[in-house]
Amino acid sequence: MREFLHWAVVNIPGDDFSKGEALAEYMGAGPPQGTGLHRYIFTLYRQPSKLTFDEKPMNNLSIEGRVNFNLRKFIEKYKLDEHVAGNMFKAQYDDYHQFYQCVINHGTGILAQLCWLIVTADVETFFIKNEIVPDVLDEPPTKPFTIAYEGKSVQLGEEWTPTATIPIPTVKWDFESSAFYTVIMIDIDPPTRAKANFREFVHWLVVNIPGNDISQGQTTAEYTPTAPPIDGGIHRVVFLVYKQPEKLTFDEPYAGNRSLDGRFYFSQRKFSAKYNMGAPIAGNVFFSQYDDYVPIIYQEFMNNMSE
Repeated sequence: MREFLHWAVVNIPGDDFSKGEALAEYMGAGPPQGTGLHRYIFTLYRQPSKLTFDEKPMNNLSIEGRVNFNLRKFIEKYKLDEHVAGNMFKAQYDDYHQFYQCVINHGTGILAQLCWLIVTADVETFFIKNEIVPDVLDEPPTKPFTIAYEGKSVQLGEEWTPTATIPIPTVKWDFESSAFYTVIMIDIDPPTRAKANFREFVHWLVVNIPGNDISQGQTTAEYTPTAPPIDGGIHRVVFLVYKQPEKLTFDEPYAGNRSLDGRFYFSQRKFSAKYNMGAPIAGNVFFSQYDDYVPIIYQEFMNNMSE
C-alpha cells in the first residue's frame, strides 16, 4: 500500500499556508496494529508557477486517492524539481482513531459507511456513558463533530489543557450546503462536576452558519478558552452542532471574548427549544482541568469588567 497520502496542499503563496489549495485534507497517522513503526515524511517543493492540479480533492473522511500514492510520479507530472525542505517522524499503533483504522482496513463504499456508523455509535454511547445525557441533553448527537486546534484533532474524550485551547479551533461536520447551523461550545461543570452551580458556561456560540463555513456565521459569544478553577477537578467541555429550521433572528446578548455577559447559567436545552432546533446533529467532548494559563484568563476577564 506504499505510499499513503496524509496531506497535500498546493499553490501556497509564499509561506501563507492558509491560502493554499488542499488536494488532500489532513488525516492523522494511524498505523495498523502489529505493524511496528511507520515513517511519516513531510516534503516541501517550490513550484515553477501557480499550477492547475487535476487530482480529485480528498476529504478527511475518505481514503480514495490516498492509497498507493506515488510521490515520484507526482513530482515528475508537475515538474516540482526544487525540493526545498523536509522533515519526518515515526509512529506506531494506538487506539485513538477508530474511524481511520476502520477505513484503512475496509476501504470505501458500503464498508466505509459501516465504519462511519461505528464512530457514530461511539459518539452516542460516549454522551450517555459520561452523563452529558441527561445532565444537559435529552438526546445525544448522532454524528461526530471534527474539532482541531492548530491542526491537531480533538479525539472524543481526550484531555486538553486550557493553554492548548487558546487558539480558536477549526470545525467541520456533515452538512447540507443550503442549510443553516448553530455551533455551541459549553463547559457543563462549573465550578465542579459535583457542584455545577454555574452550569452551563458558554465558551463559543455562532449562529446562522451557512453550510459549515463558520466564518460566515453570526457570532453571539466570541470564543474563549477553557478555564476550570484550581480546585475544580476535570470539566466536561462539550461541542454541539444544531441544524436550524431556516436562517433565524437571534436576540441573545453579545459577549466579547473577554466578557462574561450571558455566559453563566446558559441552557442549551432552552436555547434549542426557543429557536425550534431540536436535538443536536453532531457533537464532540474533551476534558479539561486547571493549568497555569487559567489565572491569566481570569485576570483578563476582571480587567474587562473594570473598564
